[in-house]
Amino acid sequence: MSEEAQGLEQQLQALEAYAAELAQREAALAGMMREAAAASESLRALGEGSEALVPVGAGAYVPARIPADPRVVLDVGAGAAVERGAAEAADHVEARIKEIGAAMRDAAARGQEAAARIEDGRRRLAGMLRPGSGDV
Repeated sequence: MSEEAQGLEQQLQALEAYAAELAQREAALAGMMREAAAASESLRALGEGSEALVPVGAGAYVPARIPADPRVVLDVGAGAAVERGAAEAADHVEARIKEIGAAMRDAAARGQEAAARIEDGRRRLAGMLRPGSGDV
């Protein structure tokens, strides 16, 4: 195999690893999207007298009754949290859903670009390895 073919094969391996990372990122973002959508729906459904299970860690939950105009503690990143009303918290989560959607679209576009480059590279490599190409 020629040096050019070996170099192309290494490039293809790197592209395939990159494509796999992008696929994992898409899957992680999809999970985040589902979780955020469920949180938004739950926040919108909160009402006086409704009940919830509050996680306290290690798989343990405490039942709680939701007061009128409930306050929600939101993680806003960098280890910071703020207290907001349920509707405002739902709005914040829905804005986050849009950000996640944009990140998913970006990862998908990069994945498609990588797949196209992989396919092109495979065709080129096959041409180099074809008998009579002089690179065997």
